[in-house]
Amino acid sequence: MKKNLAALFMALGLLSSPAIADETFGTVTAITREAKTFDIKGDDGRSYTFSVNPATSFDIENKNNMPDRDSTFEEMRVGDWVKIEYYFSTPSDLVADEVDIYR
Repeated sequence: MKKNLAALFMALGLLSSPAIADETFGTVTAITREAKTFDIKGDDGRSYTFSVNPATSFDIENKNNMPDRDSTFEEMRVGDWVKIEYYFSTPSDLVADEVDIYR
């Protein structure tokens, strides 16, 4: 029975990644590579700080009819417009799960 439940949870993705709490859009205003964090000014006018971890995925979404591609935290630049899917690791700590960088 335990094996069946574990298989069901894995199939539903409940054990493989945290639930996505929200998403936001904005412009990158600061990047601290050593701390693995970045700040954005959200399209809603608020400032947000996100941390990244090895599971965070990055994609470049090109505006110039170029193919989209996988990216890395190191390729993110101040001034990039981004869409971030994130979750809360604590009530005040936002962790980026997926970052789409639009250029």
